Amino acid sequence: HLLYTHNYMETKIVGLASDHAAFPLKEFVKQYLEEKGIQYKDYGTYTEDSCNYATYGHLLAEGVENGEVLLGLTAEHKACRAIPAEFTDRTE
Repeated sequence: HLLYTHNYMETKIVGLASDHAAFPLKEFVKQYLEEKGIQYKDYGTYTEDSCNYATYGHLLAEGVENGEVLLGLTAEHKACRAIPAEFTDRTE
């Protein structure tokens, strides 16, 4: 696999995404990041209304891949994950 990389010094923003079940957890993480002065970009969801996690996880993965964010943190009803930039855009 070839790994996509970008200049990590240019982007110091954390990307966040969740489904409706983990929305409160994502809001807690946002508050923590704000208190620590860490920039973030929220890719959704923005309410506790039922939604498809993949919609927001995909947007976050694209943000990591294209360098909008340095690291992606996802939360869903079953798990929390981190998506480092060096593991995106793998090709066979």
